[in-house]
Amino acid sequence: MVNTVGRNVSAAIKSYTAGFLDADGAIMAPVEHSRDSKFQFRPRLVIRITQGNREILDSLAEDFGIGQVVRNMACYDWIIRDQSHVKWLLESLLPYIRVKRRQATVGLQILSLFPISSKQDLLKVASLADTLSSYNVRSKLQRHSYALKVQESFSRND
Repeated sequence: MVNTVGRNVSAAIKSYTAGFLDADGAIMAPVEHSRDSKFQFRPRLVIRITQGNREILDSLAEDFGIGQVVRNMACYDWIIRDQSHVKWLLESLLPYIRVKRRQATVGLQILSLFPISSKQDLLKVASLADTLSSYNVRSKLQRHSYALKVQESFSRND
């Protein structure tokens, strides 16, 4: 398969990358307040893989031609924020993902609702973001209720 920048990515590299995502990665769906957005919220999907060795992440970013590698205290993160890149990467890795298959599937469900054209779509995305958050270990400690925040916002504005 050819990715969004025209590079071929082998099944071996996809499998290798899926292992990093399963072990040291996160699939997140923040729903952030945004005055510039039609419905006052901007949902998005973000993939992050963390490693102590920057060379590994630089190599993955180069292999796929997407995302950026940034320093994160004593580690490095490969972060993919562009929604078309996130979708392409999840679809490419899904056959190889084992541990985070539920997160990847919910992430793809979220992306299937983009662009958001109604309040009902935004509520569905926020609800799916809550579901995704419930699958993530760190998120369990800092529970977000995106659907509730969105619903409350609509109630105040209507």
